[in-house]
Amino acid sequence: FGIQVGAFSNYAGAKKIQQKYTKLYPTHKTIIKKVGNLYRVWMMGFKSDKQARDFRDCSHLDGVIVRL
Repeated sequence: FGIQVGAFSNYAGAKKIQQKYTKLYPTHKTIIKKVGNLYRVWMMGFKSDKQARDFRDCSHLDGVIVRL
């Protein structure tokens, strides 16, 4: 499971957010994945939907839970 923390039409915007979340949360891998015409930024490494939701809520993140 992961948390989508951003979606961008250009790679540079996605890269900037990836770098931000990599520094803020080094225990979770942050990746960029091109889906259609958007570059989506996902924080990975959650074992369950609940773990991802709890992390998102405790960290005050705006993000969608994704199952990968």
